[in-house]
Amino acid sequence: MNLAQFEELLDQFGGDLSLWPADKAAEAEQLLSSSPSARQSIDSQKLVERRLTEILEPPPSLGLERRIVERWRNSLHKRWVSNWFGVSWKPTLAATCALAFGLYLGAMDQTFPIELEDDVAAVMFYDYVAANTEVNDGT
Repeated sequence: MNLAQFEELLDQFGGDLSLWPADKAAEAEQLLSSSPSARQSIDSQKLVERRLTEILEPPPSLGLERRIVERWRNSLHKRWVSNWFGVSWKPTLAATCALAFGLYLGAMDQTFPIELEDDVAAVMFYDYVAANTEVNDGT
């Protein structure tokens, strides 16, 4: 590997040789051991990468974590309160009312006059009786 190839690979893969392909990294190690200009190129590349990292990742401002946690706590409290007094309890209340009304109706005295019971039974079983008589008449 010559210096021009090394610098091209340096631009492609960066200054960390562990990120290079294994065969190219081995050749680069040999070149670095014998060439001061290759060592200077890799040092320059590492410096540029370090500066870019510093620019792209600014340090967090003072109190940022505290403000984030405080906002989260406030929003959590507001969400809990809004869920309790908001929309989420309405379906539960509706289901509870329906259940209570059903229990009330079930506990009532439901005695029907005998004539009404006979009429209801006649209406319910009319189709059954009619179907059975048709089958019996056909045989």
